[in-house]
Amino acid sequence: MIAASRSAWPLLLVACALRAAASEPPIVPRPALLEPRAGSFRLGADVRVLVDRGSAAARGEAEGVAQTLRAAGRPRASVRLVGGGSARPGSVLLTSRGALADLGSEGYSLVAGPGGVVIRARGAAGFFYAGQTLGQMLEGAPAQSALQSVRIVDRPSFGWRGLMVDCSRTFWRRAYLERTIDRLACYKMNVLHLHLTDDQGWRVEIKSHPRLTRAGARFAERFHEPAERQGYYTQDDIRALVRYAERRHVTLVPELEMPGHCNAALVAYPDLSCTGGKYEVYPYFTGPGIQTDVFCPGNDRAFAVMEDALDEVIRLFPSKFIHIGGDECPKDRWKACLRCQARMRTEGLKSEEELQSYFVRRIGRFIASRGRRMIGWDEILEGGLAPGAAVMSWRGVAGGVAAARMGHTVVMSPTSHCYFDYGYDAISTRTAYAYEPVPKELTPAQGRLVLGAQANMWTHIARTEPEVDRQLYPRLLALAEATWTPRARKAWPDFSRRLAVQKRRLTALRVPYQTVEGGPSEWPAAKPPLPAAVSSSSGVWTTYTPAFAFDGNLATYYWNDRPIRTGDTVTVTLQQPTRLRLAEVHTGRPGVEIARMHHGVLEVSEDGQTFDTVATIADDGVARAALQGRPIRAVRIRATADQGTNWLMVRDFVLKAE
Repeated sequence: MIAASRSAWPLLLVACALRAAASEPPIVPRPALLEPRAGSFRLGADVRVLVDRGSAAARGEAEGVAQTLRAAGRPRASVRLVGGGSARPGSVLLTSRGALADLGSEGYSLVAGPGGVVIRARGAAGFFYAGQTLGQMLEGAPAQSALQSVRIVDRPSFGWRGLMVDCSRTFWRRAYLERTIDRLACYKMNVLHLHLTDDQGWRVEIKSHPRLTRAGARFAERFHEPAERQGYYTQDDIRALVRYAERRHVTLVPELEMPGHCNAALVAYPDLSCTGGKYEVYPYFTGPGIQTDVFCPGNDRAFAVMEDALDEVIRLFPSKFIHIGGDECPKDRWKACLRCQARMRTEGLKSEEELQSYFVRRIGRFIASRGRRMIGWDEILEGGLAPGAAVMSWRGVAGGVAAARMGHTVVMSPTSHCYFDYGYDAISTRTAYAYEPVPKELTPAQGRLVLGAQANMWTHIARTEPEVDRQLYPRLLALAEATWTPRARKAWPDFSRRLAVQKRRLTALRVPYQTVEGGPSEWPAAKPPLPAAVSSSSGVWTTYTPAFAFDGNLATYYWNDRPIRTGDTVTVTLQQPTRLRLAEVHTGRPGVEIARMHHGVLEVSEDGQTFDTVATIADDGVARAALQGRPIRAVRIRATADQGTNWLMVRDFVLKAE
């Protein structure tokens, strides 16, 4: 890491009334050891940060600590080099002398008492994180107020405490990514994984192949996508972002998807596919979620272009790991491709799964030749994995368990706890907090191969900055503690107390966050406003049963289990014919352009068998019709076209009787 400058530390601390009633400060993540001590300490408005000139790591972080103190209500905090390792009343001393050997590069100790505050660390990141802890302790406490004396010894449980942001499905401004880095650093998270390429866009400049961004970074004009949702990062943007993150001890991990999820690259260079067909960049819910056309492993030019791209990306990102995706790769084209079949014969491969392994291993060797390590989603295990490769386990924990048993390092990001694009009814903050990255099936030696965990924020659903923030917060704080704090120090009731304080902090910092959580298990029982049965021609996603589509509550909903197909119906069958003056239906997730029936009609039946159309479902997912007292036995919605990858959510049928 490079030394932090004055501008490197974000003003993440706000002087507002954030003190918790309990004696232990409301620090998130909770330190590994925190001992309240007798007495108190005071830090005045002109507090000095004393830096042991013999501690190089401390010198690099001193101005950052001072800036944290200024933001926490000590406006004249200053830095002074000193020759020894002794604190003074009302000051903060940074020193590496006497730092515990087992603190590692990110750990620290902090002792605050009448004689001042002493911070000891062995690495720059340790001083940085100690500064974040001290800042949280001081928030809302006026200068010269007495604070509880305390001793803290702290270090992370895991070295990978991360977040993935999908920049392909929706492009994000550099300023937003910088703000996200600030927030990660504030809660001692240290990895930002950038998903830079996918079917919906190629988002990083590759100078050797400029068409990747010239043709692959914009949606086709016919989709009329807003300009802010598309674009790419120049190499200068990436360099600036890397520097910004390094000063906050956050590592940026780039991902270029291959051999699947590569439609945007094929738009630029169709000859890299098996068919050479014509392609376009389409928004996620307007086309297939998993594109059949992928890179052709029988085509050496596909490898050449991707190796050129990786070469440039490796020069931009100093991360030890380079992510190559590797997930959800259909093999239909490979089975029919003469070049792929020839490659299989030449390499002695027995299946298309082994052909994918060949692709992944070949790319892995290239990455290794540049002094880096490949990491990919758990599908890269199929057909065998090259030595030195790491696995990111997302389809549950099974991939991580298999990889660790094979001796590979692992990052855990299962859909059960870490997919923050899912609603809070599916993954609550409490669920995220409960996550333990090391699966119980692993031996202690295998468990040490688990580097940590990360949240994944796919952006095909939430496509504005406030929407993404609400998906991330407060769950990201829960995962921060799950990956930093020792298991024995974790307790949901205590975290809830501290989280209440942190929510006020988020409010003060104007960070949007989710305020209401809960799913079907916490909803009121579904009771129809009129005696009726509700049915669907498709299935049910977990416990979002059709009964919630007719319960008089727009806050609850039925959710099906697959994309909408032509002819799909959801039907309310009344127990007996009822004279209705109005029929209305609300589909889709409120405020988001998904799970609506975009192509469909509202229909009614007087006998429950023969239906006639009374309204078309509008762009907002709503349809309504005046029925003027007709005796109705059944009301339904019917899809009039397939709707890509769009699943269906029905919030409620509203039937008003005369």
